[in-house]
Amino acid sequence: MYKGSSKIAKQLGGRGVYGQIELTCNISGKNHGIDIISPDTLEQWRTAVLSGAEYFMEHSAMKGHLFITVNDIHYNTVDTNKIVITFLTVLALADAFGTKMAVTPFFDKDSIAFVFPK
Repeated sequence: MYKGSSKIAKQLGGRGVYGQIELTCNISGKNHGIDIISPDTLEQWRTAVLSGAEYFMEHSAMKGHLFITVNDIHYNTVDTNKIVITFLTVLALADAFGTKMAVTPFFDKDSIAFVFPK
C-alpha cells in the first residue's frame, strides 16, 4: 500500500481555495477499474475522488485496477468544492506512487481556475 497526500490553501482577491486529502492506494492486476473506500462522513466527495482517479489513470503510466482508501479530507463549506477535491486526488495519487504524469493539472492564479490539460 502506498500513502499520498496533497493540500491547497490560497487566498486570491477575496476568494479562497482550500482542501487537503490523505489517501492510501494500491494498484494490481491487468483489469482496469477503480475501487474507492471512504468513511460515510466523506461520502459527499466520492465522485470528485473518482474523477481525480480517472484523470490520474488516463494521464500516468500506471495500469491495472486502482484501489483507494480515503483516510481524510479536510475542507470547509466556502472554499472547497468537487473540483478542488478532484485536483487534490490527482496530486495525491502521483505523490503516493512517486510517478510523474504526462500532463499535470495546475491552479491558474490569474484566472482563479483549475486547469486539467488533455
